[in-house]
Amino acid sequence: MSKKHFIALADALKATRPKESMIDEFTQWKLDVDAVARVCHSLNPAFKRDRWYGYIDAGNGESKP
Repeated sequence: MSKKHFIALADALKATRPKESMIDEFTQWKLDVDAVARVCHSLNPAFKRDRWYGYIDAGNGESKP
């Protein structure tokens, strides 16, 4: 997978992020994000998981994975 694929996945996950006050939904979303990150790393060992999480957590999307 390439960087553009990782960005596309991150953007899709950012778009579905529930509010943290929705505890059950937010917990499941975090589990889903972690599962996708594991797959990305398995497909590309150079995948920078911390940077990718930072991009998803950034509200303005300025940080690029």
